[in-house]
Amino acid sequence: MTRRFILGLMLIILHTAVSTGDCAEIAHATTWYGVQWYYCQWTPEDPPIITNLTYTLDGDTIINDTYYRKLLLSFGKSTAKGYSGAIRQSNDGLQVYYVPSGLPEQGNPSEYLLYDFNVKSGDIVQAYYGFADLSCASVEGRSALVPYTVSDVQIIDGRRHVYVTNNFTGSVEWVEGIGTRHIIWPYGQNCVPTGYTHWHCTLCAADSKGDILYSFNTDYIGIQNNCPDWVPTKVENIPCNTPSATKFLRDGQLLINHDGNTYNAHGVLIRNLQ
Repeated sequence: MTRRFILGLMLIILHTAVSTGDCAEIAHATTWYGVQWYYCQWTPEDPPIITNLTYTLDGDTIINDTYYRKLLLSFGKSTAKGYSGAIRQSNDGLQVYYVPSGLPEQGNPSEYLLYDFNVKSGDIVQAYYGFADLSCASVEGRSALVPYTVSDVQIIDGRRHVYVTNNFTGSVEWVEGIGTRHIIWPYGQNCVPTGYTHWHCTLCAADSKGDILYSFNTDYIGIQNNCPDWVPTKVENIPCNTPSATKFLRDGQLLINHDGNTYNAHGVLIRNLQ
């Protein structure tokens, strides 16, 4: 009797674990390889410039007595890394939260829901609308949280894919343990309109061992994804051999050199280099 009871209990536990997915925990990304697709409206004669970038989860930080992972950004082969915000997951891993880099790590910065994988089709989710370097909460007349309508939920290769729509961003795909087509954000650039357009687009995501977990199709920006490398497929999207604009990080701030001038990420002239 005792053996039958124990065997029955083990079968119930095994069935519960399999049905809830606990037996096959998915690997989570800690590195995102991507590109910055940059087009300057001040110089329409110049073709877009595509630059390699890498986002990594590197180190911990405490915000409002809560532990987060730091998200750091580097360009090309540079070893300089800039702070791009902080990320944490809920205890069950089904919700992911973000503190934008435009808010100080000290004090009382706000966190915003990035994704919710515990949803079903038809649900309305109040989630973050914004990018890394600026919280949309600072834009007059716009909230950092906007309503997303869940249009579909699928499980593909063991990962939940949640498809949501919003009037600002259109259709967005949240991939469990990975992020989005724009690294982790629904939208690939600043909330504030500027004189140029730049998009941070994901090539692929890797785990802490360096294994590639997921790759995205990048044909829509005119490049072939050979993660973590890429090649141009459209002439109009090939970067110039001697580009008129170059980007670099200084003290964690993205700056842009163009025709002897230095601009910040909002297109504001910082200083003349000549």
